[in-house]
Amino acid sequence: MTWEQDSIKALEEHIEKDKAVSHTLYDTAFFQSHMKYRPIYSFIADLMVAHLKLGSVIDWGCGCGFLLERLHGHGIIELMGIDGSKEVMEFWKKELPPGLVRKLVVGDIFDYGVEDQYDLAVCMEVGEHVKEKDAGLLVYKICNSSTKWIWWTAAQPGQGGTNHVNCQPISYWEDAFAEESDFRPDWEKTYEIKQAMLVNHSLCLGFPWFRDNLCLFSLK
Repeated sequence: MTWEQDSIKALEEHIEKDKAVSHTLYDTAFFQSHMKYRPIYSFIADLMVAHLKLGSVIDWGCGCGFLLERLHGHGIIELMGIDGSKEVMEFWKKELPPGLVRKLVVGDIFDYGVEDQYDLAVCMEVGEHVKEKDAGLLVYKICNSSTKWIWWTAAQPGQGGTNHVNCQPISYWEDAFAEESDFRPDWEKTYEIKQAMLVNHSLCLGFPWFRDNLCLFSLK
């Protein structure tokens, strides 16, 4: 086998390996590995309750469901979560209260229609996984599901991660929201909540993107 053939074979094996990793990325083990995020999401949920008047919340890309779990514990009953991974259903059934699991659905964000509107729509670290051509549609669907607030974070350029295809600065998303809706950044409320996050060293040092990427939008 020639050097060129060796190189081609190695490249083909690498491509097949990448395909396998991509196919199994969001399996049960993946969600189990995210147990470390539970205290962080609980803290964020506490901030939401403390700084926003909420009676209902929808979480777009809810993942393990930890945020809604904490909000449910605060007595917020009108909740909904959407996630695109079929494998997460088994995790929900194992880790979350049955009453909450019934409020969670698996489906493509772009295909799923939400009839109700909520006080708060949450979308954390999802936008960077959406192709730029679909970014406006994502923002449109999120805005249509909220009557008051949108809690938004998305990976910015230079932030590491898996399957990030559209890392953008906050200004990019600010423009997208302005084009698709009447929601505008509430910088005063965003600053207020970011200041409150500083007391949590685990969040600020271990998972800084939850604070660095935060922008709270409200209707103007």
